Amino acid sequence: MKIGEFVFDESRQISYLERVDYCKDRFSYLSEIDFGLENVNCAVRMRIDTGATKTIIGIDLLRKSIPNIDDLYLKFQEEKTVFAANDKEIYIRSAVVRNFQITDEIKIEKIKIYFSDNIGNRALLGMDILSLFTFMYSDKDRLFTIHNYKESIERHNKLILNSNLDYLDPEFIGEISEKNPVR
Repeated sequence: MKIGEFVFDESRQISYLERVDYCKDRFSYLSEIDFGLENVNCAVRMRIDTGATKTIIGIDLLRKSIPNIDDLYLKFQEEKTVFAANDKEIYIRSAVVRNFQITDEIKIEKIKIYFSDNIGNRALLGMDILSLFTFMYSDKDRLFTIHNYKESIERHNKLILNSNLDYLDPEFIGEISEKNPVR
């Protein structure tokens, strides 16, 4: 196992990430997430943040890959305001990205995520996406694990088929269940 990289255990359908230093007195899990936006493949190092309700990427991280990111950002869906843990306002806009790859084994074909022009070069993988899976955090073992991801992806793909969307919208999926799918 390498620090800062997910490792896959095929027999148990588990991907996990070792804890890595984030700052002096705290630890965080970080992962390189790949995705496609406007026909450009992007790679962003994201902090796995179970305290964040939304997955948000600061557009400063995309400037090298997408030179016109400021213009593109203004074309994303309507701006919303969310609040950080310190009550700072964060302005976000959503867009659908393709091939959102969390690990080598966990890739979501099309999913809605959020971008911000006022969080600098930070990126958070939040509960909107994490809650799509079964995961576990163990401070003792210094592991963050994602379990039974194949079943989770299959379940969410069925829900997409039963909706009017051609992408995974974590907020929308959270509002419906397999027992009462949208038709």
